[in-house]
Amino acid sequence: MGLTAAATAFSFQAVEAQENQALPVIAARVELVHPHVFAGTIHGWHSNRLLKYGGALYACATLPAVEPNRWKETGIFLQRERDGTWTEVGTLPYAPYLMCVGPDGRFWVLGSTSFANVHINRMRTPLDFGSLEELHTGTNSYMGAGIGPEGNLLVLYAQTMEERAYHPNGVIAAFYDQERSRWYLSRLVTPEGRYGYEGVIVRGRQGMAVLNSTVFDPEHAQGGKYSWRHVRLARCEDLTKGFWLKHVTRLNADNGPRWTDLPETEWLNVGWLLPKDGRTGLQDFMLAPDGYVYLSYNHVSAQSDEAMRKLTETPHYVARIHEDLAVDYYPTGLGASATRLIVDSNGTWYILGRPPSGGDLHLWEISPKHGFKPSKEYVLNGTGKLEAYVIHVLCPERFGGERDGDTIHLLSTRVVKDAGGNDLGYAEMWHAAFDLPGTK
Repeated sequence: MGLTAAATAFSFQAVEAQENQALPVIAARVELVHPHVFAGTIHGWHSNRLLKYGGALYACATLPAVEPNRWKETGIFLQRERDGTWTEVGTLPYAPYLMCVGPDGRFWVLGSTSFANVHINRMRTPLDFGSLEELHTGTNSYMGAGIGPEGNLLVLYAQTMEERAYHPNGVIAAFYDQERSRWYLSRLVTPEGRYGYEGVIVRGRQGMAVLNSTVFDPEHAQGGKYSWRHVRLARCEDLTKGFWLKHVTRLNADNGPRWTDLPETEWLNVGWLLPKDGRTGLQDFMLAPDGYVYLSYNHVSAQSDEAMRKLTETPHYVARIHEDLAVDYYPTGLGASATRLIVDSNGTWYILGRPPSGGDLHLWEISPKHGFKPSKEYVLNGTGKLEAYVIHVLCPERFGGERDGDTIHLLSTRVVKDAGGNDLGYAEMWHAAFDLPGTK
């Protein structure tokens, strides 16, 4: 599989500071984005709800359904004003899941009205959320997508709803070529079953992706029903060699292409983590200034479900992925979750995430030259309000838009509870911003 073990030892030792030693604090500026959003708004490490374009921040949220139906939630788009308040600038009749923006200021918004579809919308008019129109419909929710600096969009979604482990499935790659105003479809085979939760990076007509299995497999789920242990890596040098969609928007419609019409040979598609049993939690996928693609993830494996139940810790790693999909992987020694990889304007690397103790988020300085081991640790004061298992950050390399220099923006939610600690069935959405150390 082209794998190289850059390091094998792992330890959950503390980072520099002793347990009772105070860590340096970075003050974060925290704002309420919306007081009443759907409690399940945050979903999927690969999704995106925060963008910056034209100097303004934009967010999307899911609003609770009026009726108790999982697929009846609606969407709202918000823009940050200069005084730190957030103003509604648009709505969607269903839940938005992922946003991208092209260099022309036209946003792409992906969402689903059932488990069996993904609606892909784009603005007709830049920055006008009222002009969103559907350009393509895919076959499964929890899709992944990325946009390149040219405005080319790649969306990956599962071929069918078949979720049983080792029942062959596939992933459909829908590529929109901005210059030609055309959709091209191709297919990746996934023998282990259904894959979703894909991280996508697009450059020109080239795409790279990491795919995480999501299969019904109670015998390998440590008491649950679903397993996310398998990971595939994929790369395509020319996405326009796929099936050109002329007038159809949905696969297997009366006048649409069949699965067998879609080319597979253009993709380099390899299984990377395919343990018999295990746990894998992907957390971030980024194109770094050095030209390599990196992945932040947790992973542990064993030979049986019984053995897995005894493994209570899931080590954290950073992986460097080469063009031929060979992988160097490095255990960081962190027990953090919801991690994001950050590189500042000076080339200093960081991992942002939630420590095992919970509370405020932490920031760890790391070095590729030293195996991505943490060397400094900071507390991001005030960020405890961002409680959900995914922390969104600005990531123009994947989703388009702009960075904000060495100011980092975060977005997540906090479930609202009453005085007795009982969930009230909705959440608040919060935004936080802070300046990276040593850059001001």
